[in-house]
Amino acid sequence: MNTTSPRYRLNPTSTQSETSESWVVKMWRYLHWLSIDVALGAGISAAWVNHTWGGDHSWWAILALSSGALWVYSVDHWADALRAAQRPPEILSPRRKFYVQSRGILFTLSVLSMLVGAWSAVHLPWSTLGFGAVFVLSCGAYLWITQKRQDSHLPMRYPKEIIVTTLYTLALTAWPLSQSFSAPDHFAPIKGLLTSFFIFSLAWANVCLISVHERRADAAEETPSLALWLGEYTTRNVGRGVLKFGLIIWAIRTYLFFGWQEMGNMKALLDTTVAGAMLFTLWRLYQRPEWSAINSRYRRWADAVFLFPIWVLIEGIL
Repeated sequence: MNTTSPRYRLNPTSTQSETSESWVVKMWRYLHWLSIDVALGAGISAAWVNHTWGGDHSWWAILALSSGALWVYSVDHWADALRAAQRPPEILSPRRKFYVQSRGILFTLSVLSMLVGAWSAVHLPWSTLGFGAVFVLSCGAYLWITQKRQDSHLPMRYPKEIIVTTLYTLALTAWPLSQSFSAPDHFAPIKGLLTSFFIFSLAWANVCLISVHERRADAAEETPSLALWLGEYTTRNVGRGVLKFGLIIWAIRTYLFFGWQEMGNMKALLDTTVAGAMLFTLWRLYQRPEWSAINSRYRRWADAVFLFPIWVLIEGIL
């Protein structure tokens, strides 16, 4: 398969703004376009959600969740790239051109993530595997339906972001829920549910923010999106609304974490500080749209917030 046709070759220094970027930013952008940061964020955020639920820690579950997220995004981007390769390159965004050029990489990532996910699943208990199988089947059905409708040129009734965001937030809670049948002594469903609702608000604020910023590119590529479906004004207000909901959840979590003192004051302080930083980062991206648009900062930072709870993994290692 030849994926390096000259007319689709991506030049990362094609604009003056991109030329001024450091190699670190360029590398992060490519990792982001390959959805590697999203996959890592899924695993790290799932570990955080499981931690607040009081579930037992498992590196295999983290690896399985990260691999599953990478598989879904890689297959989706690969299928979209095959379709985009048939379209005039001048209407494609730089990110879409990158996918067209990197079809071989996307296919390889999808195969590797599937193999790693299957390998890690062997080490998981049956209860977790049951929940995981439901989401694997749901993701498979999502990929088949969306690609089938696009191949037949039938318009999607709902933007794909709605399905992806819903599955993402539910998958992060599936791990601790799978342990509820034989719940550990330190299982805390109230704290866990609050964290799940908090992640839900951040995920929806994330997708609304990205959709608003990329509405023109989506319109040019005739790609369904929330901002094109609901309108820019409504989509932005939905994002701000779920951020306000997240602020309320954060305040309740903070009160309970310090009031019950089951985590210890230092751990409670670290947890609420990290959650506050996630919320504040997204809020600033909404408040400064011009700054956020420079070099697609909104994408890098909106997805990076799900990496903030890495302190849970660092604590587990140390």
